[in-house]
Amino acid sequence: MEWKYAAAACLLSIAAVMLFSPLLCRSQRQCGIFSAALGIIIFRIVKSVFVECGWELAAAAGTNTGLFLEALMMGCGIVFFYEINKVFSESGSKKVFSSVGAVMVCTGKGLMLDSRLMPDGAVFIVGRASVIALLTFAVYYVREDSGERQAKSLSGFTAICAIISLLPELLTRQYVHSETKPSAAMLLMLGCCELMFELSNALKNMKNTSEISAAGLAAGIMLSCGLESLAG
Repeated sequence: MEWKYAAAACLLSIAAVMLFSPLLCRSQRQCGIFSAALGIIIFRIVKSVFVECGWELAAAAGTNTGLFLEALMMGCGIVFFYEINKVFSESGSKKVFSSVGAVMVCTGKGLMLDSRLMPDGAVFIVGRASVIALLTFAVYYVREDSGERQAKSLSGFTAICAIISLLPELLTRQYVHSETKPSAAMLLMLGCCELMFELSNALKNMKNTSEISAAGLAAGIMLSCGLESLAG
């Protein structure tokens, strides 16, 4: 993917979150928005594990070997992030750790995109920016208690995740000319392992959300599916 498209998508995602963050953080429909955030994360995990990572590892190493590698990475990733999560939780730096999964997924997704198959440039930028904005918003929203959600903090979290995921993507495409899709699949898998912890912690710590809204959960999944198709 050309750097101008990646940079434009990064900036557009930050701008979109900055525009809508006051409404999202102050909305009275916390249950529905929280459920939509869960749906976004669930969609991202399922699509990455069963579609993107599965196909790319199978293509690179064969079906049986690819399946074994995927299961091995998932198992090791879950154990690794479980231990890291305990360390960060004890030290009070959980907010920093929460951005790791979003950064890995965004970086892996960017490296996996093939510019030769890119649809219309404007459509691609909107779709790519939407994917980044949705994922970073969902991770932030399920991580924070309702009383601690702030528009400024959400915008900053999105900016950090988007910029950090953009830099290695641009450097890799500029200086590394070998195939990047297997490494991108590994990044996606590790990022999904961390997102699994965010999802499980959100379900355990639903202090201010009495129940999960089925409509909100479905809306998050459908929104993710629709915007994902724009980015190819």
